[in-house]
Amino acid sequence: MSSKLLAIGECMLELSGEMQLGSQAKLNFGGDVLNTALYYARFGGDVSFLTAMGDDDFSNQILKVWNDENIDTSTVLRLKDRLPGLYGIQTDSNGERSFHYWREQAPIKDLFHHLSQADLKKYIDEYQCLYFSGISISRWDEVQLEIFADWLKEFREKNQNKAIIFDLNYRPKCWQSIEQTKKYLNMILPFVTIIVTTFDDEEMLFSDESYQQTLDRYTSFGVKTIVIKQGSSPTIVSKNGRTIQIIPAKKIDPLDTTAAGDSFNAAFLASIDKGLDVEKAVEFAQSFAAEIIQHQGAIIDKKHTSKYINKLKEL
Repeated sequence: MSSKLLAIGECMLELSGEMQLGSQAKLNFGGDVLNTALYYARFGGDVSFLTAMGDDDFSNQILKVWNDENIDTSTVLRLKDRLPGLYGIQTDSNGERSFHYWREQAPIKDLFHHLSQADLKKYIDEYQCLYFSGISISRWDEVQLEIFADWLKEFREKNQNKAIIFDLNYRPKCWQSIEQTKKYLNMILPFVTIIVTTFDDEEMLFSDESYQQTLDRYTSFGVKTIVIKQGSSPTIVSKNGRTIQIIPAKKIDPLDTTAAGDSFNAAFLASIDKGLDVEKAVEFAQSFAAEIIQHQGAIIDKKHTSKYINKLKEL
C-alpha cells in the first residue's frame, strides 16, 4: 500500500452475544472507524489511529491487539483516570442490530482539547489520507469541531492530492438534535473529497426520497467521489459527475450486520489504494462486507478474512 492513512475516531468496549440477564456475553472492542482501520490494516494498509484512551488495563489490552493487527498506535493519547466507553449489541432474528451506549465520560470527548498545534501540523505533513465518520465528529463539542474543521482546511490546502474520506454513519443517539448534526456537517463537508454513506441514513437525516437528492447535496459541497450503499439494492457511485449502479453479487442472509459498512469501507479504501477503479473497488468491498455479516461481532477472526486479502493481491 502506498498511502499513509490517519483514521480518527472512537473505540469502545463491546458486549455482544445473547445479551440477556443471566446469559454470558462476549467482551471485545469496536468502533466504526476503528473497525475500518483494523480491516484496512489486514489488507496491508499503512494506518494510524488517532483517538484518546484511558490509562486502565482495558485500554492496555486493546492497544496490544491494535499493535498485533499492525495499526500504528503512536497517535493514541492516553488520558489519566479515564475509561473507554462501552456499548452493547442486540440483534434481531434478521441479524439487524441495535446499540446501547455508556460513553459520556469516554476519553475521545476531549481529544482536540489535548492535541497541540504542533501535533496537528505534524499529521498534515505525515499523512496523505484522513478517514473519519459522523460518529467521530458527534463526540466533540463545537469548540473542538471548529479546531477539527480548520485542520481539515489546512490539510487540503497543503496538497490538493490529499484525500479526506468521510462516512456519514448517522446514529441519532449520538447527537443532541438533527440541527446540530446538520450544522457540524456544514462545517466539514467543504473539505471532504470522498464520502461513503447509506441511503437509509440520508433518508433518516435529510428525508431524501431518492439517491439523486443525496448526490445533488454532496456534489453541491464539491465532493468528487460519492458512494451510496443501499443494502441488497445496487450501490450508487458518482465520480466527477458520472453515476453508475453496481449490483451486489448475491443476496446474503446476515447473522449480525455489525461492521457491515465499516468493513465495506476498509475493502473499498484498500482497493482504491491499490489502483483499482471505483467500480471494481465497490464490487470487492461488497463481497468482503458480505463475509463479515455472516459472523458475530464487529471484528471477526483472521481466518475468515485471509481469502479476501489474497484475492485483493490478485486483482
